[in-house]
Amino acid sequence: MTRRWQVALLLGAGVLTIEVLAQLSGRGLFAPLTAGLRDTPAAPPVCILDTVVDGDTAMGTCDGRAANLRLTGFDTPETFEPGCEAERALGEAAKTHLARLLQQATLVEVEITGEDHYNRMLAVVRLDGVPLSETMIAADLAVAYAGGTRINWCQRLQ
Repeated sequence: MTRRWQVALLLGAGVLTIEVLAQLSGRGLFAPLTAGLRDTPAAPPVCILDTVVDGDTAMGTCDGRAANLRLTGFDTPETFEPGCEAERALGEAAKTHLARLLQQATLVEVEITGEDHYNRMLAVVRLDGVPLSETMIAADLAVAYAGGTRINWCQRLQ
């Protein structure tokens, strides 16, 4: 090894040693170059809807884990413990319609926005770029809903 290479290697090792010591002390020489990498937010979860539970609830997988998803922006009649026969029937129609929409969609976009008090993930869904809430409401199978007190479907359907 020539003297020139020996000096370059020693200098290179010295800079590396200085950088390690600087990082340990919290004042890294290259911190501005790596700061953006450390501050990058986590990617949103990737979700796939597997099973329609009712008109506004689905089971799926998000980042490989089973997830119960409350589809947001709309409310559909209950199929589990409905208040009346009319609510059950319309709830079943909403469930069937949602399943059909999901099967026919070319692109299903799921955006997780939080979690509800039942530990379901809150999900905004778009089918081929159109909000699912708009589609379900336009089909007269849902009403707009942003949380809070739900409507009484049996009274509405009389």
